[in-house]
Amino acid sequence: MLAQGQYDEFAKQLDQLIVPLRAAAPHVVFRPYHVEGHGRPGVFAFGARTSLAKYPFQLSILIRWRDSAILNVLEADEVEREMAKAAVASNVQAILRDIETRYRVDWRGGSQDSPQALTIDLEKFWLPPGRA
Repeated sequence: MLAQGQYDEFAKQLDQLIVPLRAAAPHVVFRPYHVEGHGRPGVFAFGARTSLAKYPFQLSILIRWRDSAILNVLEADEVEREMAKAAVASNVQAILRDIETRYRVDWRGGSQDSPQALTIDLEKFWLPPGRA
């Protein structure tokens, strides 16, 4: 488990990480989720179901990175962090597709198959080769 100060430092990166998510799914609301001094930060995604929704429940998802991925980002220099953000942006469709498949989420329809909010922990942070 990382120290709270490390989580707080990573939380400062969230606004920039949300930009490609918003571009990929503009009808979904993506917001940083971080209560300073209280646990691992993430990105909260929510949205109302559309008439073409695949599943019965509206989106309510907390996306977070595992501690090892957060530590990789915190240990990276500024150039590596920028490369990681660019990698997230270029892989955002794959990230969303993976979540859609594994957790039965319908991004386009604003729905999910679970009545409870989902918490999804991403295993990696797309850092340059040798850093991931």
